[in-house]
Amino acid sequence: MALHGPDPRRGRMADQPALWAWEALHREKNSHLRRKRATRAVQVDDQRKRLDAARLICQDNDQPPHACTKAASNEICRKLRRTAAREPLEDAPRRLDPHLRPLCSTEGVASRRLANATMIPGIGLRTCTHPGCTRVAQQLPDSWSGKCMWERELHDDLSLRDAYCINSIAPWVGPSELNATVVDFTPNYLCDPDALPRIHATAEDPLLFRFIVMVRDPVMRAFSEWSMFTAWGWDPTKTFVAALDIKLRRLRNCNRTLYQNVPLLRALPTAELAGYMRQCFGRGQAMSYVETSSYGVCLLHALRYFRRQQFLFLRFEDVLRMRNAELLALVARFVGLDAPDATLLRAVAVHGQCQLGTEVGGGGSGSGGGGGGGSGRKAMSFSSSSANAAELLAAGAPRLERFLAPYDALLAELAHPALRWEASDHFLQPLNASQKVALLTAKRLREAKKRAGGGGARPRPLPATKFRDRTARTHGPHGPQGHL
Repeated sequence: MALHGPDPRRGRMADQPALWAWEALHREKNSHLRRKRATRAVQVDDQRKRLDAARLICQDNDQPPHACTKAASNEICRKLRRTAAREPLEDAPRRLDPHLRPLCSTEGVASRRLANATMIPGIGLRTCTHPGCTRVAQQLPDSWSGKCMWERELHDDLSLRDAYCINSIAPWVGPSELNATVVDFTPNYLCDPDALPRIHATAEDPLLFRFIVMVRDPVMRAFSEWSMFTAWGWDPTKTFVAALDIKLRRLRNCNRTLYQNVPLLRALPTAELAGYMRQCFGRGQAMSYVETSSYGVCLLHALRYFRRQQFLFLRFEDVLRMRNAELLALVARFVGLDAPDATLLRAVAVHGQCQLGTEVGGGGSGSGGGGGGGSGRKAMSFSSSSANAAELLAAGAPRLERFLAPYDALLAELAHPALRWEASDHFLQPLNASQKVALLTAKRLREAKKRAGGGGARPRPLPATKFRDRTARTHGPHGPQGHL
């Protein structure tokens, strides 16, 4: 629900185009160099304009998400509405029918942590903020989160006591108002038992949807994700084996009857299958190493709502070997678009796009249909960032292979027999002593450079002063190295 934006055409912005707020976001993201070189006064002025736009969109927005006006029987909306009903809504509009009352954000000043706080200090009554918005207040630290933190400059430079930020990526437009296609990519949807049912329930025609599912060797995917979160300091486990012990024990104890029991999973009614995934599979969230790699269970649930021909399955290892023209033609044919011509391929190759070689934009053995060029940046990878990565992977791989075997067989049966992997697909060549020294030395130099520049090893939370692109936030960790 939070991905569905509030209506941005309010007040003096009523005559603006439907996408003005999202076009402004695009301009903001593409003006990084200008902001970097701008004076402090210009930066403060830009910040004030962003905050004013967010306030115009979010404040007193009494229109519920389109998904909740489509059908009063929508179970997702009913659940969220019950959550909102427990919070103070003194200023909720009375003119709407009860089943159309706007849903409140579950974050910021509307969070359940602040359910007993009916007033915002120095501001007044809490408002029913659209679920696509978050409001934070200086005097309510419990309203701050990693998604929208309070920044000292909000008060020091702008004399503010509260601020809004927009969490949504999908704009507010009616079905016949804009001919547009919204494309999103994340490894979370397939293993989230609520995501695909929600898409199906709110679609004008569910048969029009197309899903592209890129699956990597599940053992390597799990190891890569663990490597990334260990490097970031989010997972304190020192070895892949230790992480697997924790995750597999938790999954087995969650439901011993269904653990590795594919025949029983297949026989479950859809509601019970979703309940099991909701309780035990972590909704496809970060650090669900073994659950998110159990592709077969997630696909079993997805096919209860959409037909097999609506899915295009790609093995990540095969995609890396494809020429970009072949890959784009395949995707275009699947979604019903014209295949890109050579001119377009050459244009995007300059920017390092549409080529999944070992270097971004660097040509490589797989480049074609548009040539190389580009920046030559190495693709992001965490699975080989440790000097002992090969040994860590080798120690945990056999156990994970045994656990995943029935789920891998289910994936091949449901999707395609070619969706299988060999042990060689998750093998890393161990480094010799000199290579390990070189890797550790380079790592220390990078860390020293970050410290000298004021940077950090982990991504910083996005401030409340910026429009968030939730899609971008989700995918970095799962870039080529961690695709589901």
